[in-house]
Amino acid sequence: MNAKCKQKMELKISQQMKAFLENFIGEYPKSVTTKILGDMIIVRFKNILPPAERDMSRFQEGAKTIKALKEKIFIDSKPLLKELIECVTRVEVVDVHSSFDVKSDQRIEVFTLIKNLC
Repeated sequence: MNAKCKQKMELKISQQMKAFLENFIGEYPKSVTTKILGDMIIVRFKNILPPAERDMSRFQEGAKTIKALKEKIFIDSKPLLKELIECVTRVEVVDVHSSFDVKSDQRIEVFTLIKNLC
């Protein structure tokens, strides 16, 4: 995959993932960055918490509740995320990993693919 094609795919993944978060989960990230690295795709979302959750996250119990909710939502949406990436890349997704940090207000999704894209 040449650099121009890679950039186009990264942009398309960012756009699709942002739309997914907005429409399916109700998160509106201020920033989405996607990087393709061989057989991995890393997607980073910044500032995803809505104001009410951001306010709740200032307290330990609120942060704990938000994190548990985000993890449950991820588990439920994992098949849809795999499908989204497979549609854009036309390559099978082997697994999806997610990390969400309440304090930094960031989510990272890592998709491992059956073969290299680059």
